[in-house]
Amino acid sequence: MLRLTPNQLSAFEGGALDQFVQRGVLHLRQNLVDETARYHDRDLQTRIRTCIERTKPYGFHTEQQVMIFVVATYVAGEYFDKDPMYQQAHALLTDRGQSPQAKSALLLIVLSTQEEDA
Repeated sequence: MLRLTPNQLSAFEGGALDQFVQRGVLHLRQNLVDETARYHDRDLQTRIRTCIERTKPYGFHTEQQVMIFVVATYVAGEYFDKDPMYQQAHALLTDRGQSPQAKSALLLIVLSTQEEDA
């Protein structure tokens, strides 16, 4: 799995980033058919690129971690991490005691639990 470190990100801007984004679009199209149907591929590409930056403060550096966050933006809302409705998700993402791996693994579970409670 490719790790996106700050020093590598500038080098990653070229082909590797484009390849990651394309794989991400394919993943979204295959797994979130209804949620992404109204969007053009370029919209999905923009969301993925934006989420790479948005996940940095949460410590997410791998493709898998970023894509879990991207999926969450389609399932719970583009800015779920700032939405008061998803306080548990925000608390998880900002918990410095949790590793990025644990945060990403628990994120969709926390969101689905909150959806059930709503």
